[in-house]
Amino acid sequence: MLRIGNTEFRHGLILAPLAGVTDTYFRRICKSFGAELVCSEMVSSEGVKRRMARSMEYLNFCDEERPISIQIFGSSPESMKEAAKIIETDFHPDVIDINLGCPVKKVIKTGAGAALLKDTKKMEDVVNSVVSSVNTPVSAKIRVGWDKDNSLEISKVLEGCGICFLTVHARRACDNYSVKADWSVYKDIMNNISIPLVANGDITRPEDVMYLRDDMGVDAVMIGRGALGRPWIFKMIKDLIENGRLREEPLMNEKIEVFLKQIELMKENIGKERTVGRLKKHVVYYLKGFTTSKDIIHEILISKKLEEIISLISNIIVEQ
Repeated sequence: MLRIGNTEFRHGLILAPLAGVTDTYFRRICKSFGAELVCSEMVSSEGVKRRMARSMEYLNFCDEERPISIQIFGSSPESMKEAAKIIETDFHPDVIDINLGCPVKKVIKTGAGAALLKDTKKMEDVVNSVVSSVNTPVSAKIRVGWDKDNSLEISKVLEGCGICFLTVHARRACDNYSVKADWSVYKDIMNNISIPLVANGDITRPEDVMYLRDDMGVDAVMIGRGALGRPWIFKMIKDLIENGRLREEPLMNEKIEVFLKQIELMKENIGKERTVGRLKKHVVYYLKGFTTSKDIIHEILISKKLEEIISLISNIIVEQ
């Protein structure tokens, strides 16, 4: 079971950090469905260090999101240290997470994210710099390796740095998302470390979580793409764990109501214009499976008026 300080995560349900998606509004929706720990979008340590407006905005959250983890990335131990201190002092998250698994080119070319898996010593320096500079619990998220599986070596190094738990995305960085996650790696890692292990990668069904908990023995699961347009997946998992009952997906009307609630949260906080841009990252996922969704999605994506978009989405309910 995953425990951080005095907080125990009974079901071990974590929302993964997803760039452009897991903002405060989506996190609140996931919390309402039972996510026990939510994570921010990853933020650049250099951006935080320089207090760049866009980077600092990623750090904002409200109390209803707690417990919350702020994820940072960077390749400089000094910058990561400074960023962690700023985050702790100014924002007081429950966890600071270090991204050691992002395979995106613009992150890799800076020597951050999964690039650090190629240089264990530098990775160790980066993680040690953060752990030693803050009192906030620090975690790390990795892939199993860069172009080979050296997760056992990496996990031991990270445990030695003093992180509170380790999240492992069960693919190599070079795989990106092109192959299925290999969950078999978790048993060896579990036998290799004493800190809690969190599984990540291709977790899209409540049954997946039961397998990872019961057969693989992981302490928690981190769900990313499986929650896109499906924040209720956390409730479905909780029901299966507690009652042994596998609920069906919500009806389309119910899905739309959740989406409209998320849009309303955005509108109240960031205004109509910015809401239009942000909601378009979610629309394909929320409307997936709707019979005429292609036409409606196209209309939404080309629209610049929030009222028009809300009307298009609301009319889906009427048509059902």
